[in-house]
Amino acid sequence: MEPLVTFGESALVVIVGLLLRLLIALVGLAIVVVPLVALFKAIRYGTSVRERWQDVAHAGKLLMVRGRYYASGHTWLAQERLNALRVGIDDLARHLLTGVRALSVAEPGTELRRGDTLAVVTMDGRTARIATPVDATVVDVNDELGREPGLINRDPYRKGWLALLAPLGGEYKRLKTGEEARQWLAAEDERLARFFETSLGTAAADGGEFILPAPMLLKPDQWEAVTREFLEERPHA
Repeated sequence: MEPLVTFGESALVVIVGLLLRLLIALVGLAIVVVPLVALFKAIRYGTSVRERWQDVAHAGKLLMVRGRYYASGHTWLAQERLNALRVGIDDLARHLLTGVRALSVAEPGTELRRGDTLAVVTMDGRTARIATPVDATVVDVNDELGREPGLINRDPYRKGWLALLAPLGGEYKRLKTGEEARQWLAAEDERLARFFETSLGTAAADGGEFILPAPMLLKPDQWEAVTREFLEERPHA
């Protein structure tokens, strides 16, 4: 009986030793593989982010996308195929229209003139209209905004686009683009800060950066004034 016990103990020692060696090997493999996998994922993520933002430029504290046209009512236009223009709001309008709860866009087939209402956004206790930047017919609208209106705040230059327009002429080519648009948008950001400070008597800053008051904090006449000043279409310069 004793030899069997001794054999069993020896076998158990061998098995435990093998398991420990296997565990050590697995731990060592994980130490090598896990960082490599993490590095690979980080590289892929960095590449994706770089590709996504390589066409983005800073305009003061705001962001803009290169290769687009920018209108005075703070919308952008991007040329698509088949003589169509994709339209959305720029970064200044995004900051101004905080906390969008609902959004309605003109129906496809609607013919609009520059300055007509393209869309109406609803926030907490406030509404605002987004003006059509050019004479055009609405071809399509972004259905995702009906289900998720917050896209207009989170991703105004891409997933938060408003509509696809068929321009009634080449008027859009007179809008600002490139470096001219960047300088204009930076100046508009400064003008908005001054507008709140002087016209509305509202000043708020954090580390030197102007912070817009939420729409619901403004009086009705203040909200009307700021949206009229920055979201209305103005004559081309």
